[in-house]
Amino acid sequence: MYILPLKAKSKDFLRLKAIAYALLIVVLPCCLFLYTCAPKSKLEKQIAHAPELFDQSNNEEIPDSQQLMIPASVFSGDALQIDDQGDILAQFKALPHWESPIMRVQNDFGQLFMHLDFAGIQNTRKDAEIYVLAVCHLGSHQTICPLNSAYPQEHVYLNASTKDQTEYQTIGGSSGKSWYYYAKGYTAEYLISTPVQDVSFIAVASIPQEYQSKWIRLSTATHPILHTQTSYFFQSHHSKYYKFLLLLLPIIAGIMFLHYRGFESTQVLALGILSLIFFTLSTYIWDLHYLVISCLLMSIASVVYIYSDSYFRLIYLVGFLMLAGFALQFYGGMNKEFLIKTGMPLLIGLALFFSK
Repeated sequence: MYILPLKAKSKDFLRLKAIAYALLIVVLPCCLFLYTCAPKSKLEKQIAHAPELFDQSNNEEIPDSQQLMIPASVFSGDALQIDDQGDILAQFKALPHWESPIMRVQNDFGQLFMHLDFAGIQNTRKDAEIYVLAVCHLGSHQTICPLNSAYPQEHVYLNASTKDQTEYQTIGGSSGKSWYYYAKGYTAEYLISTPVQDVSFIAVASIPQEYQSKWIRLSTATHPILHTQTSYFFQSHHSKYYKFLLLLLPIIAGIMFLHYRGFESTQVLALGILSLIFFTLSTYIWDLHYLVISCLLMSIASVVYIYSDSYFRLIYLVGFLMLAGFALQFYGGMNKEFLIKTGMPLLIGLALFFSK
């Protein structure tokens, strides 16, 4: 058996040692690179950068001028105690608080929507709470902006807490003791003066010391604020153009009068005119596309009904199904708001259908 001399063995050992060091130098940085560049989860991205929000009326992103970043450093971890029967504005100002500059809101609808979301890392199961109050200014006078009674809330201020409407993700290596959190979807709607209203916001919060708040954002708009872009039919930026189509109604009525040379009966004429007035006014009043288009179709169906044309059933049915279908999506089911929007068109439709 051939035995390598000691010098040969030492050379082989040094060669292997050099290869091992070379691999270590190459592989270790690669591993570190792959670890640090591992794709982040959706929640981690949202915590690093506040996600986009959208105006429901035009599907456009809420501009930075309507988004206020609230510093978490001004708040303490003490529990919040607000007496709803007392002077709420004074109570807010007596606590460690953040107050925004006065904003001038231009609007045509007399409404202001407020949306709060916040994110960070928490190392405790304690909940963070944030209250935001909208203050309307009239000269030197300040008053709490009134809530829209159509959307009842428990408090006159927006109440947000990580105990609900919050997404969590356990941080790797923390043994389930640390979490990423993203609290979102806290909204309130206020009534404000038209066409201009000066508004400011006051926020108080209880944020435990174990929280590492990355950002707290308050967004405002004169229409509902959404996290995702919405369907075209739930927007309103083209509604004024659809309303111009109401000018076609007298033209359609004139053409059909020349064709049929009269009406079926005074009863049909009266019912058709009442239906036409209702849907014409609805087309003019509403602003969301699905409401405007569906009411416009039912207005046309009312004109066709007056002349006893059987096509009115098809046109009316298309309009009503469009109204009911999108209202069902918009209001999230057959609730009170859904019935308010569809109740009268349903009754009118039944009256028109069974009068023939």
